Amino acid sequence: RGKRKALPAVDGFRWVTHNTKNGGTSILIDETTIPDNNFKILQHPTTHSSGIEIKIKRRTVRIINVYLPVYKGKSNIIKHRKSLENLGRSISKNCIVLGDWNGWIPDYNNGRSNSHGAHIETFAAEHDLTILPIEKWERTRFDHRGNGSTVDYILTKNVSTTKIEIASDIQGTDHRPLST
Repeated sequence: RGKRKALPAVDGFRWVTHNTKNGGTSILIDETTIPDNNFKILQHPTTHSSGIEIKIKRRTVRIINVYLPVYKGKSNIIKHRKSLENLGRSISKNCIVLGDWNGWIPDYNNGRSNSHGAHIETFAAEHDLTILPIEKWERTRFDHRGNGSTVDYILTKNVSTTKIEIASDIQGTDHRPLST
């Protein structure tokens, strides 16, 4: 095993879980709003995800950050579908699932879609998850030529959130951070 990279400091936030498989997923907690005794780190729900549960009043909310295989040939279409099947076992009564889903959903990509996008929509329907709206003109990822697409989404089940905001660049990635 190689030496593990130190995670960058983010003022006011604490890294609570990080999965480095295929680029990695992580969850940061705002130190002022979530005390240590109100959350627990979950065993990684899938090979490419990380998760926590937060107690809010008398309710437990599961938060899962995912990375799913890119759209690149038939074998990845199968991997994407299998990843969603595995992820489905971790969906709880009150849940937020977010991250890099690597699929084009037509409503967020000017009508463009791919099989991964169809998988995501089917997954959401099967698990009673709502795909939170993103402004049609906003993009969550830009390739090396500056072409934008939306492949990052937030899905919820029995959890209300504020409007999604998409921030500017994060150093070292072609994705934009989503927050709500």
